Amino acid sequence: MSQPFHHKHPYLSVLVLLVVVLAIANWVSGGSGDRGWGHDWRGKVEEKSGRYDKMMRHACDDDAWVETKLFMGQGEDGGIKVNEADWLAFLEDEIRPRLPDGFTVLSANGYWGAEGQFYSEDAKLLLLLHDGTKDEVMKAISDAYLARFQRGVVLRADDPACVRFISRDG
Repeated sequence: MSQPFHHKHPYLSVLVLLVVVLAIANWVSGGSGDRGWGHDWRGKVEEKSGRYDKMMRHACDDDAWVETKLFMGQGEDGGIKVNEADWLAFLEDEIRPRLPDGFTVLSANGYWGAEGQFYSEDAKLLLLLHDGTKDEVMKAISDAYLARFQRGVVLRADDPACVRFISRDG
């Protein structure tokens, strides 16, 4: 159930929560400055260097990739309420042509508090595991979503990912 949101950036609380979770994960894992915190994960993985390279070599026995997530709200929030038909049309028009090798979409519910009130909004989460070369593609998808549905914001998160394909053959 969507409720009106009067804050300029509805996902600010979600972003703050994400930062707290990442900080706790870093602390629990015994993280230090060597693990690459504060580094821009976007860019070509082949050209990685410094702290990111050390962390990924240490953490990944297989391929080091990037996990990019786009959180796209579907409530009104000053824009157009996005129904399932609208979403599917956007997926066919904007996402599939830009990501022909595949992607994952999850239905989600976002919750946040602001100015003493609690809000919720349906959302779609676009998840892409890639080699680090899809920065501009993900920006283009975000820009298209903002324009088509007159949204104020799309939340994007980029993280390093260890990727392993598991098959029946081992």
